[in-house]
Amino acid sequence: ETRLKRINMDTNQSETKESENSSTPATTRPQPKKNVKIQQFKLMVYVTGLQRQHGLRHNDFQRYRQFCSRRIHRIRRHLKFTQGKRKFVQRTVTPALSTKNNYLEIPVLMAERAWAYFREDKQLSQQVPRKLNHGHSRLRKAVALAHNIVNLITESQAFDDTTHTEVNAYAIWMDGVLSFELKQWQQAYDYFMESIRLYNCLLQEAQTDNERKIYEQKIQDVTASARYCEYNIKGGSSSDVPTLLNPDDEEVVASGNKTASTDVIVKEINWLDRTIKVESIDIRTQLTAMTAKMTAIRKLPASADSKDKMSAYDRLFIQCNEAMNTVNSVIEKEHKAAGGLTSDAISIRLAELEVIRSYVDYQRLSFLFQRNMEMINDAAAAYMSNDKATPPEDIVRLCEHASQTIVDLEAIELMQEDTGFLRRAEVQNAYLRAIRCFYIAETFRKMGKVREALGMYTRTDETIAKTRSKLSKEDDFTQGYSDAMEKIQSHMHTHRLGMQASSFLQSLPGNYSDEEVYLLDGENNQTIKDETISKLPLSATENTFDARPAVLKRSLLTFPPEFQVMPGRPLFFDMGGSHLSFPNITERTQTLASSIATGNAVSKVTSMFSSWWGGKSNE
Repeated sequence: ETRLKRINMDTNQSETKESENSSTPATTRPQPKKNVKIQQFKLMVYVTGLQRQHGLRHNDFQRYRQFCSRRIHRIRRHLKFTQGKRKFVQRTVTPALSTKNNYLEIPVLMAERAWAYFREDKQLSQQVPRKLNHGHSRLRKAVALAHNIVNLITESQAFDDTTHTEVNAYAIWMDGVLSFELKQWQQAYDYFMESIRLYNCLLQEAQTDNERKIYEQKIQDVTASARYCEYNIKGGSSSDVPTLLNPDDEEVVASGNKTASTDVIVKEINWLDRTIKVESIDIRTQLTAMTAKMTAIRKLPASADSKDKMSAYDRLFIQCNEAMNTVNSVIEKEHKAAGGLTSDAISIRLAELEVIRSYVDYQRLSFLFQRNMEMINDAAAAYMSNDKATPPEDIVRLCEHASQTIVDLEAIELMQEDTGFLRRAEVQNAYLRAIRCFYIAETFRKMGKVREALGMYTRTDETIAKTRSKLSKEDDFTQGYSDAMEKIQSHMHTHRLGMQASSFLQSLPGNYSDEEVYLLDGENNQTIKDETISKLPLSATENTFDARPAVLKRSLLTFPPEFQVMPGRPLFFDMGGSHLSFPNITERTQTLASSIATGNAVSKVTSMFSSWWGGKSNE
């Protein structure tokens, strides 16, 4: 109540002073100091931009919380404002520092991190109820950090009225969220209404269409929460429920009523050779709305705008989260109704609800993977046409998200029974690994790390070869994968030759000019200046690397070739051999034959007599 009096939350006073304070917040603040440059910090625009880019499009609060932690660490390290290396030394942002560089972002990101932690714990509390206690402590810390931002802005006296209105609206809204979670409906309603009034003031001062859309969306969200508080204040009359829903929720209820009048409403689920009847009306309504949004996505033409596709996916993910929350609440009610008793009927009913929860989770992750693959394909097509359009590291991050989605799908217990899904997951993982290797190589190439890029190109070729062996077995759902890998290999071939030349230049000693030529003589590299080398053909300087543009004018070979003196064969013996007369050697051959015959006879006689005295006969 003291906080409400300080910000003039009294209903009668706000009605009488609304016209007077339509453009300024109700809180009083000191006048800016003289000779101080007035600054402006659009808190809501800054925060909304971060939330949209880092997970909150599909309620991934864990990813947003981790991003805030990394961002705080980077800012502190950049500003040399770290809190010690070995021993922790707390360093907080003071009013004097809040006007310099990016110091004000630190408390803002700390408040967003605490709030995201609360939302993450609230989601996990469906399975682990004690998580909600930790979430409430994180939310109280977020409220304290939001009021710390207000104090910094006020005490620095260096920010304009718009910034004061921004931070006050943010802090009051955070107070309303805490009161809402503690079920203090009247106090939360008052906070939300004051926050709406301040955001309306900011909406009138918005300068761009983007700012107007951000403020309008924020007002719409806070108004829905205020209507729910009003509903609980009035006692929860069932006739007031439709008026307290968001416009999207009203559309879902209307679509549910239309389908209820016909036979299109989801009454059973056919999934993994199981037929599960949906008995809960709340679950039927949520599943019907989810099925309608899935059908709308499937009916989108291939030429549809990417923004329309992403909006359709975002609506589906929101609906899937609502369906999951409904199923979890029904399961919790069943456990409480059972009261610890176990019977066949209770076990079967709980098992069917578990199957329904797995089905909703499977559909959400399947469409999330489909969305990620479309984003990868769009980014890859833009990069292939113009490598400056999309940073390759963004595509690497998208591949990692898609791979993590496959891991989450495999973690669903019932999916281990589907052998077809497991084969598809193996092929998709191999394909994503090949894509990721290629864009990591592209990142190295743009950073100038030529050798690392060439190594990753080789790794990409190996991964693509393994992926192709798996694609041949699963041609029914991977028709576009082969075309994408062919484009990647063509792109690699285009850049690899130039990168190999660059790698060769990096291995050479020193720098070179247009007049210098590098000679590679085996083991040593020598730099020479040769004026006559430009006159030689390229075939005569195979071991010489000429870095001058004039190398393009040199001929490959000398034509016609120059004649060389070679030794000829001797011609005298070839031509005079038939005219030579040789001596007669008949007498010499006859004498040699007679001497051989006489020697054989003597040897036979001596051998006969030697056998009489114990000798051995030749025979």
